[in-house]
Amino acid sequence: MPSIDELESYFGDNHEIMYLREKREVFYEDGKKEDVDIYVYKKDIKNEPHIYIATGDWEGIFTK
Repeated sequence: MPSIDELESYFGDNHEIMYLREKREVFYEDGKKEDVDIYVYKKDIKNEPHIYIATGDWEGIFTK
């Protein structure tokens, strides 16, 4: 995870970072489950301008 931590500017759970790293259980179509690390944005974005991406293709929005 060090390279992903660096990409996300994650250097530990303190007040100076934008994200928290948490373990979450994910489920695959074949029934397999696994615990994975995810990054959770620390701020409440309910009142912030944002775009809902129904397809999940966030990269495609910026490359089209």
